[in-house]
Amino acid sequence: MVNSPIGIFSACEGEISVLRDHMRLQRSEIFGNREFMIGSLYNRCVVLVLSHPGKTATALTATLLIDRFKCGFIIFGGVAGSMHPNVKVGDIVIASEVSQHDLDSRPLCDRFEVPDLGGKLWPTDRTDVFKAAVAKYLKHGFSADFNGVDLAQFHATQPTLHTGLIVCGDQFISSTQHKNDIIDGYKELSRAPLACEMEGGVLAVVGREFGIPVADLRVISDSADEEAEFDFNAFMEGFAGRLVAALVREAIACI
Repeated sequence: MVNSPIGIFSACEGEISVLRDHMRLQRSEIFGNREFMIGSLYNRCVVLVLSHPGKTATALTATLLIDRFKCGFIIFGGVAGSMHPNVKVGDIVIASEVSQHDLDSRPLCDRFEVPDLGGKLWPTDRTDVFKAAVAKYLKHGFSADFNGVDLAQFHATQPTLHTGLIVCGDQFISSTQHKNDIIDGYKELSRAPLACEMEGGVLAVVGREFGIPVADLRVISDSADEEAEFDFNAFMEGFAGRLVAALVREAIACI
């Protein structure tokens, strides 16, 4: 894995644009209707790609990064909605485990269980190492990178770092009832989801099928309820895209 490139992908343009700007591109390949950018990012050999949102897009992209481009570690960097009252807009969540909240094959399998594989909660990799690196960045580097940025315009403050369960599904969560239904479902597993998105739960399954470690790094963009509508482009350009790039930078330095 040491000599293998690191695969990095995001679901939307705003999440990946800063990473693309920072990359020293050697070449690119178009495959599966995606541009895979091969080169150096923060002094590491990487393959960077815009995946598109959702679980199907994630499975395709992760499989190509592993099988075609021989990546030895896969990182998703992007935004997510909060699922916990202590997780605020602008905060950072590093997944320690992920799950698919919309996966329900009952009565054949339990709710959240991946058929034939059996798992409901899928661990991610190097969480403690990434947590330490990001915590150090927030203490010593964040204020310099975001000097002069009016965080209040994005309803954000100095980020708080969280680690724990992130859940994914092919749904944009924008109602309190839907959000609470998901939260209640995980109480049976003695878990409290911190964030919701559309990719991480599938990324972990693909990684385990191929024996490749994965990570899911998120900046909280909304509260996953009726207040979830906001100026997404402004938030991404002025804050989240830059913070995602910083998270990826700190993470890949530890691989």
